[in-house]
Amino acid sequence: MPNAFKFNNVIKTFPEFKLGPLDLELEPGTVLGYIGPNGSGKTTTMHCLVGLLKADSGEMEIFGRKNDPNKPAWKFDVGYVGDVHVFYENWSGAKNLKFVSQFYPNWSETIADELSQRFNLPLNKKAKELSSGNRVKLSLVSALAHSPKLLLLDEPTSGLDPVVKQKCWMCCSRRWRMGSGPFSTQRIFCRI
Repeated sequence: MPNAFKFNNVIKTFPEFKLGPLDLELEPGTVLGYIGPNGSGKTTTMHCLVGLLKADSGEMEIFGRKNDPNKPAWKFDVGYVGDVHVFYENWSGAKNLKFVSQFYPNWSETIADELSQRFNLPLNKKAKELSSGNRVKLSLVSALAHSPKLLLLDEPTSGLDPVVKQKCWMCCSRRWRMGSGPFSTQRIFCRI
């Protein structure tokens, strides 16, 4: 079975920062915590992997397929919760989830409903009315409802209270036991 993801000599340069060359692999069924201080390249690494940033050089694969933006089938295998939670602000949480669902053939309304209930997510509220914690929860539901094989979490519990953090990690660990390989970034080691 191919690696969940693989970085081969990846470099991304900014005027004040250079990531790489980066060689990194994640075997299926493995948990990887990617830790470092602010500005060390954790988010840049994630953004390159999911196609939000184009690497200057090198190659990346997800389950043996290049993360080519022109051949996006690899995205069906990925659940991503970024450091910014972007939604259609005038739409309800439910409408945002309905919109996202159409891009994933494996989307499960059952999983989306179960997670929304577990997180006490007010799906009737407009996205712009959601607290920062509820925006994180909505992102988690969006990332998990299609049962991704690879779960990418960039500071996933930032903005959550301790009780909800616990629920979040419990839901994620349940998904991991079901086969989603997680790759999580953190600034603080004790959160991993």
